Amino acid sequence: MANKHVFSRFKYQSLFTTVPPHMNLDEIKEFLRRAFSPVAKQLSIEHLDDSFTRTRWRPEERNLRPGGTVSGPTVFSLADATTYILLLAALKHQRLAVTVNRSIDFIRRSKPADLIAEGRLLKLGRRLAVGDVLIFHKVKGSRWQGQE
Repeated sequence: MANKHVFSRFKYQSLFTTVPPHMNLDEIKEFLRRAFSPVAKQLSIEHLDDSFTRTRWRPEERNLRPGGTVSGPTVFSLADATTYILLLAALKHQRLAVTVNRSIDFIRRSKPADLIAEGRLLKLGRRLAVGDVLIFHKVKGSRWQGQE
């Protein structure tokens, strides 16, 4: 019976929480251009809605490892930026956000092509947000690499 009271304080929220966007796409692009100008040249936002965004990273020579592999920190930066864009859309002009935890699994090496990130806001609480980002690349004339 004691456990029932402990767990009753926590309300279950559905995965894929729908949050009305507070910053629109143009406001977010302008903010990123002003605040993160070096990154904003390589990062573009292709789609943004309530709890989903699609971003594109155009790697430059400095983002590549020997052998033509996009570096892990570049892939991590894309995942982090995609999550941040989701939070900018969900939190009304609240720009102070800190990454608490990020886990990344590399299934195969990233070729020197545009990286596409699809981010989903899974849960938005008062102090913590949970998101999921899938990153893949498209080679000219092929299907999406992450969806084969």
